[in-house]
Amino acid sequence: MKNALTIALAAVFAMSFSAVAENASKKKGAAAVTEEEFVAKSKIRFEKSGKEFKEEAARAAFKKMDADGDGKLTKEERKAFQKQSKKAKTPKKNKAE
Repeated sequence: MKNALTIALAAVFAMSFSAVAENASKKKGAAAVTEEEFVAKSKIRFEKSGKEFKEEAARAAFKKMDADGDGKLTKEERKAFQKQSKKAKTPKKNKAE
């Protein structure tokens, strides 16, 4: 149960960072965002919103979204992660209802 909760929390937290990756790639016109760019943009976004920034959490979110582990977060990886996270958050309907 603890592992499932940890995975769920990581997914929710990572989702909050996905907008950072999207904005970084749009502004630079780049096909992908590096971990350092992702962390830097995340820090700025969190500070502007008044939320506490945790670098370790940003790096963990990046690694979770970087499906191929190449150190670059592509638009396709971000979208795939968002789709996967939405499925994980959607409650399953009980057939008995």
